[in-house]
Amino acid sequence: MGKIPLELARKRGARVKLLLSEHSMTQAELAEKIPCSAEHLSAVLNGKRGMTEEQIDALLAANPMTIFG
Repeated sequence: MGKIPLELARKRGARVKLLLSEHSMTQAELAEKIPCSAEHLSAVLNGKRGMTEEQIDALLAANPMTIFG
C-alpha cells in the first residue's frame, strides 16, 4: 500500500475529527474499535503516521452506526 500525500491525510483526519465531534466520541473510543492506541490514532488523524492494513480493514469493515451510532 503506498503512502498518501500529507495534505490529503490531514484532510481525511480533519473529517474523522469532525465526525467524532458530531457524535460526542473521543479518539480513545474510536481507537478501541479499530483497534489501535489513542496516541497512534491521534498521529494518524494529524497526518503524522499511517495505519496498518489490518487497522484500515477493521475501520472500513466497521458499521458506521456501530462506531458513530
